[in-house]
Amino acid sequence: MVGLLISLGLLIGVSFYENNRVQTTFTRFNEILQTLYDKTEAKEVTYEDGTAVEKFWENQKNTLHIWLPH
Repeated sequence: MVGLLISLGLLIGVSFYENNRVQTTFTRFNEILQTLYDKTEAKEVTYEDGTAVEKFWENQKNTLHIWLPH
């Protein structure tokens, strides 16, 4: 019975962590894309801005792949 409760607690904890991690990552990515869009509209965007967005996504994609498989 104790093992079942521990397993249930771990499952719930990991579920909350996963949900928070994915939500936080996509919220941050949305903010970064919005900044890039705003700079584009203001004609202030640079190549480095686009590269920074791409690098952020590449780094996060590897981590998210754990939680969101194909």
